Formats: sequence, structure tokens, C-alpha cells
Amino acid sequence: MNALLPPAKVFDQLYFVGQNAESAWALDTAEGIVLFDALENEEQAREIIIPGLKAVGLDPARLRYIVITHAHGDHYGGAEFLRKAYGARLISSAPDWAAMDAMRARGKADGPEGALMPPVRIEGKDMTITDGEALKLGATTLRFYVTPGHTAGTVSTIFDVSDHGRRHVAAFFGGFGAPRDPMQRYPHIASMRRFADLAAKTGADVMLANHPVQDGAFEKLELLRYRRAGDANPFVVGPDKLARYYKLQATCSQLGLEERAIRFYVIPILHSDPDTKAEHPPDRIIKHRAAKGRGAVVEHIVDLEIDLRGLAQLVIAANV
Repeated sequence: MNALLPPAKVFDQLYFVGQNAESAWALDTAEGIVLFDALENEEQAREIIIPGLKAVGLDPARLRYIVITHAHGDHYGGAEFLRKAYGARLISSAPDWAAMDAMRARGKADGPEGALMPPVRIEGKDMTITDGEALKLGATTLRFYVTPGHTAGTVSTIFDVSDHGRRHVAAFFGGFGAPRDPMQRYPHIASMRRFADLAAKTGADVMLANHPVQDGAFEKLELLRYRRAGDANPFVVGPDKLARYYKLQATCSQLGLEERAIRFYVIPILHSDPDTKAEHPPDRIIKHRAAKGRGAVVEHIVDLEIDLRGLAQLVIAANV
């Protein structure tokens, strides 16, 4: 079992009930609890999520929905157990339901850091969300978006929270990690850019993720423990930092594409055609070869040029 993080109340109606490798977030509404992700397996759901809910004063019997942010086993492994134990309805997208079925059929599920894990049988495909669909629970409205990239049907969500009665807007992107398949990085980048625009339009100022390392939950949960009256909530980063963080994540995916293109396309080109190196600066080498149809990846790379100095500045500015 992964190391534990103490369950915590983060906003008036939002609670952390996960562990150090994966997050699980519980949103308390007038019509029941919405749980985002169910950790890796039944054991973790039973021994981490359920005690965590009770520790923050929530009754697991009020579990109404479980949102599976994406079809990797470390996020939905405990979902079927919670569905059967408490009658919670499972939510995902059509592409990710299909992915979960495929993993069960082959007897292996994608897990953390690309490791394979035993697949869990999901019997309760209770709700298949579409892009832009809203779920209203009392005064709380969750707006779901299908943001492909990390998986084919990653689910991202925007919803209101409050901190001592003051309204904030949470943007929960369902899969920050760059896909291992380089060609899936194109939709991943596009999804992050699109979701950043959607978050900006709502005035989102809270960033949530499904791994503590991605949204800084390790440090922020500790800061909350020692928060004094009048101190800012560390999970409220503001719209500007939120936008920079999405830009940084997209840039990291772009760099992975550029590295692949340089390794598999540009370097072989230079070795096979030394005269080209003499005639053109490096940026024109890529464009020159792309014009000859040397590879679609290279053509994309021309549109994803990165200023490394600018990236370093972005990393500093996006310290959320």
C-alpha cells in the first residue's frame, strides 16, 4: 500500500481522502457526495477512502457519484467496490468505458508510471458523460469536459467551492501526465489549451489534480494544518498562476515531441546530408525537410518551437 496522507477539509465542501500516489477528492453536496477517483483497488477504497470520509465527518452511505477521471487502474480500482457497498453511481466517458473493457479483456490494466496491474471488472457503467454536460446537485453544478490525451476519454471538471463562505471556482483537469504514445501528445496539448480557456472563462482560481505531486497537495495540505485565521487557502492559486500552469504542462508535452523529432528525424537528416547543415540554420533544416515530406511529426514540430529560456521563466512563474 502507498504511504498515507491525512484526510483533510480543503474547502467548505471539498475534502482530500486519497494517499501520496493518487488523490481522491470528496465533494459534499446537498444531494450526496461526489467522489473523484477511487484509488488502486478494493483494499485502498476500504482502508483509505472510507476511513478518510469518516475522519472528516462525512458518511460514506451518502456517496452518490464516483467520477473516474481517466481509465488507468490506479484511479478506478476501488470504484466497483464502492458502487456495490454504497450504491454510488459511476461516471466516465464512452472512450474510457471502452478502454476499461479492453484492459479487462486482455487481463492487464494500465497503472502508475506505466506499470501494469490486475484489471477490475466494472459492472456499473451508470453514467456516460458527454463534453460540456452538466450535473446539478442542489446548489452545486459540475460541468464535465472530455479532454483526450492522457487517455482517450479523460474527464475534466469545473465546479464551485467556497472557503469560509467565499466563492471560488475549481478547475480539475483529469490527466496531466504526458502520454507515452507520442502521437497522443497532440490531443493532450490541445486538451490542456482548451481546458485552460474554459477555466479562464469561468474565473477558475483553484487547481486540482488526481496526483498530489501535480497540484502540490503534499505541501498545501501541510500548510492547511497550520493555517491561521485570515491566512489564504494555499489551494487558491488565482487565475494567472492557473493559466501559467496549464501552459507549462502543455510545454512539457511539446518538449517531449521535440526531443523525439530531433532524435529520430533531425539528427539522421544531418548525418545523411551534411551540406544541408552548411546551407541552413537549424530551424530551416526542419522546415526544409518537412517540405519534402520527410515526416508528419517534423511538420508538427515546426509549430511547437520552444524557447528554453522562456520555459525556465515559465516554470518559476507557475510555482503553484
